[in-house]
Amino acid sequence: MLLISKLIDDPELVAYSMRDIQEKIGISLGAVGNAFRALVGRGFVEVKNNKRSISNMEGLKEHFNNIKEVFPDRKKYIEENY
Repeated sequence: MLLISKLIDDPELVAYSMRDIQEKIGISLGAVGNAFRALVGRGFVEVKNNKRSISNMEGLKEHFNNIKEVFPDRKKYIEENY
């Protein structure tokens, strides 16, 4: 969820290496990989020639808002910290 909020705030982040993303936002490398697999699987991020890009920013924003509704404590945390 943190990765999604960071991608919305800084769409260029999607092109960084997973290790650079991990270091920049402070989540584990495995969490970065899992998040990207899920985002690709849902059609929010696409990979062409080993380069990632956001393919559906509006859908990604909507997905993020839905997550905040499902996890209201996270919503408060995100609103206070991001």
